[in-house]
Formats: sequence, C-alpha cells, structure tokens
Amino acid sequence: MIPVLSKLEAQYLDESTISSGTKSAFNLMKSAGNEVAIWFMENIPSPFKKEILIIAGKGNNGGDGIVAHHYLIEYGIKSTLMLMDKAELDRELLVDYNIPIETINIFEEDVPLPGHDWLIDSVFGIGLKRSVMGRYKKLITKMNLSKNIISVDIPSGLFTDTGLVGGLSIKSKFTITMGYEKYAHYLNSGRDMSGDVAVVDIGFKSIKQSDIVIQKIQQCDIIRILKEVKHNIYKYAKGKVSIVAGSNGMSGAAILTSQGALRSGCGIIKLFTPDRINSEIKTNMPEIISFPLANIDDGIVSSSHLPTILENMYVDGILLIGPGLGNNIATTEATGELIQSYNGRLILDASGFNPLINGIINLDDLPDESILTPHYGEFSRLFGLDINEVCDDPVRSLQKVKDKVGNKIIILKGSPTFITSGTGQIYMVSNGLSLLATAGTGDVHSGMTAGFFAQNYSALESSILSTFIHAETSQYYNKQIGSVGMTASDISYLISSTMESILNEN
Repeated sequence: MIPVLSKLEAQYLDESTISSGTKSAFNLMKSAGNEVAIWFMENIPSPFKKEILIIAGKGNNGGDGIVAHHYLIEYGIKSTLMLMDKAELDRELLVDYNIPIETINIFEEDVPLPGHDWLIDSVFGIGLKRSVMGRYKKLITKMNLSKNIISVDIPSGLFTDTGLVGGLSIKSKFTITMGYEKYAHYLNSGRDMSGDVAVVDIGFKSIKQSDIVIQKIQQCDIIRILKEVKHNIYKYAKGKVSIVAGSNGMSGAAILTSQGALRSGCGIIKLFTPDRINSEIKTNMPEIISFPLANIDDGIVSSSHLPTILENMYVDGILLIGPGLGNNIATTEATGELIQSYNGRLILDASGFNPLINGIINLDDLPDESILTPHYGEFSRLFGLDINEVCDDPVRSLQKVKDKVGNKIIILKGSPTFITSGTGQIYMVSNGLSLLATAGTGDVHSGMTAGFFAQNYSALESSILSTFIHAETSQYYNKQIGSVGMTASDISYLISSTMESILNEN
C-alpha cells in the first residue's frame, strides 16, 4: 500500500523532515527542482532540442520551479523563467543559484507568453487557498493555450484535498509530485487535469502508514492477500453464498450477482428470487441452486417469502441482499425483517439499503463485519448527507460517518473507490477505467465481494480483493479487447483471466 497525502499531511511531512534534521528546507527545495529537471531529461523526447518556459509563483512551489530552471540550464537545456512581478527579482533563491538575469521574464497581462515547446507550471502547487482570480486567472488562461504542460506537485488551480477546480485550473500533460501522490490527483476534475502523474523521491523522512488517512491498494497487496487454492477441496469447502436478489424486470441483477460470486471462486450458490423471473435466471445460470418465490405479490420479494429463505439459506455461509430487488415497500419491510433475523456474515447492496434508509432498521442491527457497498447517492441517503457534499469531498464524508460505521465495512463505489471501517483508515482503489461506468457492474462487484467473503477472507480482505480485481478487469479488457464497450457480463467472464494475469505478473 502507498500513502496518498492530504494538504495537511504533505505540509506536516515537509515540516517534520526539516525539524527532525533529515533534510533542510533548502535541500528539500534543491532536490525537488533537480528532480524536475532530471525527469524532464529522462522522459521528454529530444530534451536538449526543446525550449522550456517555467512560470514560478511566490511560494515554495515557485521555489521548486526556480531551482528546476537553474538545473535545466546547468544540464544544457534552454530554459526561460517567468516571475509574477518585479518584486520577485529580490528572492534569495535567485542569488543562491546565480540565476542569469537575461533568462528571467516578468509576467505582463497584455503580453503573450514567450515561445516554448514545454511549459512548467510551478505557480501554486498544493498552496492554493482560494479560487483563482484577477491576474492569476489571466495567467492560467494563457498557460492553457500550451498543450505541453508539466505541473509541479499538482496542477495550479486545483484544491489539494478535493481535486475541485478553484475557478480555473491548469490542464497538465504530466504532473511531477514530491514524495507521494496527493488527493487531488484522483478526485473530481483533478484526475483529468493532472495527466500522467510521476512521483519523485526528494529525501523526505520515513512515513508511518498509520499516520496517513488514505492508503492506495497496489497489485502486490492483492498478491499478498490471495490464498493458495488447495487441490484436495470440494465445493462446500470453497464457500457458500445465499443471494436474495431480483424482481419483475430485474432478472439481470440476480444473474450478474451470481456470476460475480461464482467466478471469484466460491463453491456453491443458492439464489432466492421471484418465481416470475426464475426460469430466465436458470436458463442463463444453470450452475446455481434457485429457490423460486411464489408470485403472490406480483414478482417481488415480500414477508410471505421469509420462511422459505430462512429455512433454506446457508447459515454458515454469506448472505447477500439487494441487487435488483426494487423499491416496493413490501420488499423493503421484508428485507428489514430478514436482516434482523440473521446473525451471520452479511453484504448489503442496492435495494438492500432501503430498510436502513427508511428507518426500519439501523446500522446497529447489522451483524459485526457486515459489508455495505453503496455508490455516492446511496451513501448520501444512508447517512443523511448532501449528495453534492459527498461528490465534492468523499474523503471528508467518510470521516464524518466513521463513528456510525463502527466495525462494519463501507465500500464507497466511484472513481476511485474507497473502502473503510470505523477505524478511520481509508483504502483507495484507483485502477478502474471509465469502461466500468455501465449498468450492472455494481451487481458483479457485490457478487465478487460475497464470493471472496465465502472463501474465508476477512470482511476487509474480501472488500479489497473484489474491488481491486473488479477494477483491474477494465485494464485487462482495455489491453486485450478495446477502449470502449465493456459490459457487466464481460467483467464476470474476465475475472479469472484478470486474476491469472495479476499472479503471472508477480
């Protein structure tokens, strides 16, 4: 796992590195500027034939740009430095690095930027405190006329903790960030504005993962969690899943959920679904054991079906409730009763949240280590938060509800997806592509989570495995098939191949 830093965490790391004596402020800036210059030489084709314009702001980010300008010249690359006003000519850094005055320009609102092949943005970085206005807005407008922009730390104009644009932001082709990635590289507009992000080591002190809120899940974490499959094993030992899913017109949700569970490796599934759609499900998935629920309530699950479910479900397996059940109040009441009657390992998805949202039950009624898999809209309704607040600042929203979550697991589905419990630690899965933004992918994901949970992975491990592998199928599809058109069914078919590719790369 790799830490991803908030603005405060990045500032604290900077300050603690200096105060500990690990590295001085001067040497941190020296390393940052030098790493920018080295990265340029190593990653840009024919770098010695390119002309560079570096625009430096007044803070530390601007200082990194000034130092980068010095080293680019020293390495033989033609670089021009632009400062925001003449007062900046008195900066000590310009004297410390003996910057030639003839290589410095001053920004003028009515004058075009000097000609260049590449522009390096070191205006704000993580230091943005308010929306971009006035001459800075005019500056960024001019800068964005360039198609080849490299930003230092984060694109200027982004708020570090949300990735939201402060009025106007640089759109970068590349971002070179110091030590660790920042929230803005992954959230909201920041993901597109940052371009390709490169992390460079400038000598920060060691960081304790327990001191950082967000840890990004990597492929090596998945390899470490995955267990070796025994040869001498039978279907019941591979895990049992009971699923309550589907309603009239929503058979696909039950099918996709069941496929996700089976293809992630569990041994056997019982599906409880209205009789009206049972034949369609059996035609598409003969591998499952189905319990058709009599159509006395027009193709929905209701309280009259609870005896059949409770009598036949796997009491020592996983119970997954929700995909495609619909919003009928009779179904909501029935699922509330079912949850209150159950003390085993539980996963709720989609319509399975309705008893909580409607106040029929509360989070304390759920068994310990239950897993909830809401998207942003469902999450906002579950916890009574404004949807815009959740979308704008999902990390803060998760931190707000941690005391309510307790020892349950929340998988907040989005781009990226966050996994957390009441501990406050948040795990981020960011490998998913926009291919996943299509109907039914969430059903496959909840089924996968149940499939891993049934194989005796912990609730947290199951959530991490299902979320990362689900997202990685989009990478596999993109490499093997194409960049558009992946369906939820494709995901279920690619689970095995994706897992194999992960293990083979190791």
